[in-house]
Amino acid sequence: MSENPPCVFAIVVNHNLKDDTVACIESLQEVNYPALNTIVVENASKDDSVEVIRDNFPNVFLIESDENLGYCGGNNLGIQEALKHEADHLLILNNDVVVEPDFVDALVQVTESDTQIGMVCPEMYYFHQKEVIWSAGAHIDMRWGRPALIECNEIDRGQYDTPRSVDFIDGCANRWE
Repeated sequence: MSENPPCVFAIVVNHNLKDDTVACIESLQEVNYPALNTIVVENASKDDSVEVIRDNFPNVFLIESDENLGYCGGNNLGIQEALKHEADHLLILNNDVVVEPDFVDALVQVTESDTQIGMVCPEMYYFHQKEVIWSAGAHIDMRWGRPALIECNEIDRGQYDTPRSVDFIDGCANRWE
């Protein structure tokens, strides 16, 4: 990685799922990418999410919405904030995602390798079966217009470690510039 790596902002939206969001933030805190920032958009939760996040994660940008803007609205609010801080890359994460320490570096390396790449997505695994692939991208059967995850439920043997083009990516973890 260069001396001044691209600035990445992870955006996580929370609504009444404090425990999931805390686990996600904790995993992001273990990421070894030096220019990672985290934004949590608090979507008007009725629990004590705001207090827990504010008290335990002072280095996280916490945006409190007065109303539940939904997943898209919450992400849009986070994206606006990240762009104010001149983010080079945006990382949209579902709040129930737990990440590996090296995943941001890998995503940035792939994206920075080719100016034609607009979005990337990591392989995703089941939470309680970390060797089983949940998604390695997806294709669309153009004849029938049906989407299909690539090798869902397959044991990971490194068969998808090489970046490749897919028709679409899952929304629970993706990054774009």
